[in-house]
Amino acid sequence: MKKMIYFVLASALVITVGQSCKKKMSDDDAKKAIEAKFATMTPPPAVAVKDGTVTLTGNCKDATALASLAGIVTEVSKDLKLDNKCVVALPQSVTTTLDAATMKAVTDGMKDIKGVTTTFANGKAVLAGAVTKETRMKIMQMLTAAKVQADVTKLMDAK
Repeated sequence: MKKMIYFVLASALVITVGQSCKKKMSDDDAKKAIEAKFATMTPPPAVAVKDGTVTLTGNCKDATALASLAGIVTEVSKDLKLDNKCVVALPQSVTTTLDAATMKAVTDGMKDIKGVTTTFANGKAVLAGAVTKETRMKIMQMLTAAKVQADVTKLMDAK
C-alpha cells in the first residue's frame, strides 16, 4: 500500500513539474506565428507582442474579420493575452465631402460621448480621447452612417 501511495505521489510530482517547466513561446516567435496566420487577411492587422501580450492595431474589412482575431491568437498559444485595438474599416465607397451639414451631423453625434474631441482636417473627422470598446463601436457606427472618413488613430482604450 505504501508503494502505491509513493508511486501516485511521484507521478503527480512528475506531471506537475513537467507542466510548470513547459517552455513558453517567445514574444518574437509568437509575433511571427500570428503574422503568418494573418497573412491572408486584407488588410492584415499590425502585430506587436511584449511580455506575452499581443497588441493588434489596424482596420478589419468587416465585423466577422474583427471577431476572428481573438480565435487566431488563441490558436497560436493559449498563454497569450490579447489587446485588440482593431476597428472595422469604413467602406471605400465613403466619399462624402465635409460640408457644414456633415460636420454638424458628426459633431451632434459625438456630443453625448464624453472624453472625445472631434476636429476636421484633410477631409476627415479626426477623433481623439479615451473610449471603451463599446463606445468605439458606437463611434464607428455613427461615422459609417454619416458616410464620413475618419482618423481614429488617436482614440485610446479607456482603462
